Amino acid sequence: MVDERVQIRSLSLVRMQISKNCLDKIAEFVKESQYMEDLDLSWNNFLPLDFCNLFIVLSRNITLMSLNLSCNTIVNKENQNDLEIDEAFKEQLEDYVFRRREAKLADMTYVVE
Repeated sequence: MVDERVQIRSLSLVRMQISKNCLDKIAEFVKESQYMEDLDLSWNNFLPLDFCNLFIVLSRNITLMSLNLSCNTIVNKENQNDLEIDEAFKEQLEDYVFRRREAKLADMTYVVE
């Protein structure tokens, strides 16, 4: 999927109304990319479980240093007063961070609001 001559370091897909299927393609692109450092997927209305494939890919990625997932639907709708982050999403994120640390990969910046 990724042409070896393509050296995208930063990909910003803000407010693109991306589908889960497209997010899976982005995960595939990130998996094959050797240069991606920044990924911004904010304001796309993803649901917490939509990120599953992306987190699996990112746990093995050594180049990505910044991930912005802000303003997606990652709060538990039953507790909107508390704006509690959805438990499934929270588990995926914690597992992802744990796997990066276990692999001794550099900590990265991520934004989740």
